[in-house]
Amino acid sequence: MDKEEHPLTRADFSDSEGWMRHCHEGGIDLDRIDDGFGGIVGGGRYGKLVEGIYGTTKLDFLRTWAGWGVSRSLRWRQFVKGYEAIAFANCLGIVLDSSIDITWSMQGIHSDVLVAARQKAFLDAIRRWFERHDEPAAYYWVLERGSRRGLHTHITLRIPPHLVEEFNTYVNATLARVVKGPLVRTKTERTMMVKPRAGRNLIAQWNRFTYLMKALDKTLIAFDRSNPVASPRVANWTIINFRPQGEISVKRMGVSRFLDDATRRRWASVNDFPSMPIGDNGPPLDDRYLQWFYANRDSIIRPAG
Repeated sequence: MDKEEHPLTRADFSDSEGWMRHCHEGGIDLDRIDDGFGGIVGGGRYGKLVEGIYGTTKLDFLRTWAGWGVSRSLRWRQFVKGYEAIAFANCLGIVLDSSIDITWSMQGIHSDVLVAARQKAFLDAIRRWFERHDEPAAYYWVLERGSRRGLHTHITLRIPPHLVEEFNTYVNATLARVVKGPLVRTKTERTMMVKPRAGRNLIAQWNRFTYLMKALDKTLIAFDRSNPVASPRVANWTIINFRPQGEISVKRMGVSRFLDDATRRRWASVNDFPSMPIGDNGPPLDDRYLQWFYANRDSIIRPAG
């Protein structure tokens, strides 16, 4: 009787390249035989191939293959974060009425993980540009997946009117560098659309916000502890035209450091900002926060640090 053959393991190979080749040609799922699987970093031909399949880290693997972090809608906290970021900006006299829209598929980028990485590089570059020009990097962004164009990013921000031309040149060059190739620019299609405004259009600001919140989960209930029965249902809001925006395995929405919760709390510790309520019919979309700025601008205190 022939002896039973045991499966080969990593210990049977002198280097990782031989092991990667064996796994690839044998159809072996590395994550199934390694409980502590943490991605692949390969040096040779087969190592690079398997690296491209599984990702270089455990997080890459989970996002790509294990369905980790997959979302099908915007969460309540993301909606609140976006609204409070805009309200805070208005309290500082900043109106977020300009926009940047990027369609990643036009550059051949379709992976959620790759889009997230390219978007991060682009936004980091924008933030540094604002800092170099002594301007606040005030923006928020939403990532969506369309049925025709795939993943695309919507960024809403303030572009200083006197720097519009310079900013436009910079972001076009920066995105081309980030995606490693020339951008698509035809009469009918563009990788990126930049629409600057003068920074005073509140209607455009709030219209853009409600449009970008269309992926909000409309089954949510804004729970009222004092009166649970009367807790408002998001589905009853008329300010949003709810529409699913695809399944995404990376972060769907974010705000710049200048507008994040930590920064807002630091400013609120030394300034008496107005409340930012979200009622039965949604949050107020008016000029109250900008009016607060006009009434208090001479006494607004910049926090230390």
